[in-house]
Amino acid sequence: MTLRKKVLITIGITFFGLISILYFTSRNVLLESLNHIEEENISQDVKRTLDIFSNELVKLDELTSDWASWDDTYEFIVDNNKKYIEANLVDDTLTALKLNFIIFVNLSGQIVFCKGFDLHNEEEIPIPEDLVKEHLFRNSPLIRHESTESSTNGLLLLPESILLIASRPILTSKDEGPIRGALIFGRYLDDAEINRLAKIIHLPLTVSRFNDSQISSDFQTARSYLSKNGSIFIRPLSEKSIAGYALLRDIYGNPALLLRVEKPRVVYQQGKTTIYYFVLFLIGACLASCIVAMLSIEKQVLSRLANIGKTVSTIATTGSLSERISVGGKDELSRLGKNINEMFEKLDQTQKELRATEKKYRELVENANSIILRIDINGRITFFNEFAQTFFGYSADEILGSNVADTIIQEKDSSGANFMTVIEDMKRHREPYTNFESENIRRNGEHVWIAWTSKAIYDKNGGMAEILFVGNDITGQKRMEAELLKAQKLESIGILAGGIAHDFNNILTAMLGNITLAKMDLKPEDKVFQRLAEAEKASLRAKDLTQQLLTFSKGGAPIKKTVLIQELIKDSVNFTLTGIITGTKK
Repeated sequence: MTLRKKVLITIGITFFGLISILYFTSRNVLLESLNHIEEENISQDVKRTLDIFSNELVKLDELTSDWASWDDTYEFIVDNNKKYIEANLVDDTLTALKLNFIIFVNLSGQIVFCKGFDLHNEEEIPIPEDLVKEHLFRNSPLIRHESTESSTNGLLLLPESILLIASRPILTSKDEGPIRGALIFGRYLDDAEINRLAKIIHLPLTVSRFNDSQISSDFQTARSYLSKNGSIFIRPLSEKSIAGYALLRDIYGNPALLLRVEKPRVVYQQGKTTIYYFVLFLIGACLASCIVAMLSIEKQVLSRLANIGKTVSTIATTGSLSERISVGGKDELSRLGKNINEMFEKLDQTQKELRATEKKYRELVENANSIILRIDINGRITFFNEFAQTFFGYSADEILGSNVADTIIQEKDSSGANFMTVIEDMKRHREPYTNFESENIRRNGEHVWIAWTSKAIYDKNGGMAEILFVGNDITGQKRMEAELLKAQKLESIGILAGGIAHDFNNILTAMLGNITLAKMDLKPEDKVFQRLAEAEKASLRAKDLTQQLLTFSKGGAPIKKTVLIQELIKDSVNFTLTGIITGTKK
């Protein structure tokens, strides 16, 4: 990769990193602030919605109170007169009051009068049966009022509907007792009612039962949070909308409904748009800065460096150190060109001195009467003097560049030594000189022993570059050492054999004596006598073997005599079978 490309990439990465840092920093700071503002706004909207719900219940409770604290109602709960019904409890009254049902209950818990009405279809409907059976019992908070100021209002869940309900004690117009019963007003919290409330807050409003198992995942998350923490739960639904959730309880204090208020994320979207334009501005500014920087670097640095590189490349190609670099100016690059010119002058002088030294060294090495070779760190032969060529049978053209392990040395010699292990030790321990012996092989396959002296050659960085080996043939000396060792081993074996034979002969003498004495106490026809005779014969054979060992230990020639092969086989078989039988009996 060229320097120009590296500079361009470096500048590009720098500006990209700067843009990324500014983008993510501004995004996190700005969007975090906008998220907080959005959460505050939606929280206020949820609170406003809860206030509207409370206000609706307050209105319903006040309406119930107005009707319950009325002399006509106070008389009606006792006499149940039709005039009161005809004058007050007609369909138009429920429509005007926006009520779905009215229930009059006396102190005994009996319903004196009740009426249901469908506000949308404008027709009379029955009172929900579940309301009467499950919630209008004697001690129900909807019926039982302990004082004249008592009131019950809130939500009530039925299997098929949700109610806004209020109950007040029936009193005189002066709010005096005694209490004669309870008046209950109710309104369905249906889709129409929810849409009416949504229009008031000007936001989408959704209500779901708290114990509904089919609610969406966002309601499930809100339910889990509100069950433990209460208050208000806020969660973004998407990049474009955010929602606030609240929990509504029924008249018994149990969780009843989950309320969700949705709101467009206008502030958040505006923040993202602002960040988008900010990033575009940064990219444009960085591109302009990058172009200016590249033009300046190209003129002041890169073009001048290219000129220096071109001159150095020409010198490297031609090998002529007489060329010089021409760089104008008085900055660092001009000083670099001057230093390179001085370096070329010194290299030219050094090269001449090296050639003279190398000529002397080569003449000395080529005329030496020792094996001299050099190998690189991979084991390839880089130098092989004339004496080595004659000794191993390889010419310089054949051997140079070959691996030493494939030509003049074995992986392991007969002594188990490894030539390449020596090289690896020199790499690790950096020993200046190493002396060792190894078994080598000539081109004709002859094995020879050479005593080597090796020296590591290091490069300017201190790393091992090559190894110089100087070796002398010690094959004759090794053979003499081997013969001497063989003679010493034979002498040791003879001494050992003589000692063993002498001790064994003493044991056999005692055995033969005891066998002879045992035979004297037996008759020749006895079976044991025959066994003893066989043992005596075997002992005599062992005695002959002992005598042979003694003869070997003294260096005498082996005793040879003629025997009948039939007798030899018979004696061997009997001796073997006797041993087998004896072992079987044991």
